[in-house]
Order: sequence, then C-alpha cells, then structure tokens
Amino acid sequence: MANDMATDTINGKTSRDGTGTDSGTQGWRRHPIDLRFSLPFFGTRFYLTVVGGREQRTPERISVERKKYPLRTVANLFFFLGIATIFYTTALIAMAVHSAIIEF
Repeated sequence: MANDMATDTINGKTSRDGTGTDSGTQGWRRHPIDLRFSLPFFGTRFYLTVVGGREQRTPERISVERKKYPLRTVANLFFFLGIATIFYTTALIAMAVHSAIIEF
C-alpha cells in the first residue's frame, strides 16, 4: 500500500493519485483554455496540452516549478523552431498563391 501513495513535492501532501489530496477536490481544475490533442509522428504518437487561465499559484510554487521545469531546454527550442517553420512556410505559400506566383 505504501507504494501506491505519491507525495506532492510542493506542499508535502500525500495522496493515491499524486494530486496532494485524497478526495480529488483540489488539484487539476477546469481551465478556460484547455486544448489537448495527440499527433502522429513517424509511427509513434506525441501529445500536446495547452491550458490557460488566471494564475492561482503562489509565488513560492511558481519559483519551485520554474526550477523544476525550465523553459530553456533543447527540446523546447526544437519545438518552437518547428512551429515557426510551419508558420512561416504556410505564410510563404499563402503569399505566393495570393500574388499569383503559383497558379491553380
């Protein structure tokens, strides 16, 4: 039974599901912006989750999470470069079609 318990490293609470509460009333709540989808990529699948809303975390928790999950990582760099490449390629194609360089 001890192996089934998870400890929340931010507030030290213990729960079965890792949220820090046994009842599940606190933890991950519904956000105004909640996008979740899975993308196929060369035979495997990756998921992407984007959530947004009013900040409710304490400054201490924000500080801990910034150290635990830094923004400047190699994976994040490649992700943003990929998104930028897709965006600019789409914009370039749209401009070429609009200016009649490419005729259909």
